[in-house]
Parts: sequence; structure tokens; C-alpha cells
Amino acid sequence: MEFRIVPWNIRGLGRKEKVRAVRNMVREKKPQVVFIQETKMGEISRQILRCMGCDKGFEYINAPAEGASGGVLSLWDTSRFEMIESRAYKRFTVLLGRF
Repeated sequence: MEFRIVPWNIRGLGRKEKVRAVRNMVREKKPQVVFIQETKMGEISRQILRCMGCDKGFEYINAPAEGASGGVLSLWDTSRFEMIESRAYKRFTVLLGRF
């Protein structure tokens, strides 16, 4: 079985180019789990998830940015990763599940 986990320090998810880059990566690599660091965003809207191609079949957990730095977004494909437990902390997220 092949596992596809993508960690990415995006350095700000607020620009359209960055969102497009994530969408292209998701389409090309088809990862089970994606960890995005430095989103520099508080809340993650469903619209952003839709633009990234992660609205259908994906779930997520977000550790919001504080001010203009930080922010961690963890996404997983529910058809290929079974989430058992997830937690968001100040600077990181924890996922417990099985492929």
C-alpha cells in the first residue's frame, strides 16, 4: 500500500496563486493527508477549501495563526484515511487514524 502524505510550508495561503498551487498538487499527487504550515490565516473557510480542491471528500482541522504568523492546516481524504481522533493546539495539530 502506498501512503501519500504531503507537508508544505506555504508561507501564506491568502493569495490566489498559493491556493491554485495547492489545488494543482492535490490533483496531481492525490495525497491521503496534507499538512500545510504557515497559513497565516485565522479561520479556514469552505470557500478556500473548495478553491484548493479539498471540499468534497476531505475533512480538516486548523490551528489558527496568531497575528501575521503561524497557522497550521491538516487535511485528509476521508475515503483513504480513517480519522480516529484529531486535536489542534497553538502551533500544531495531531491526527490519529489509519490508512
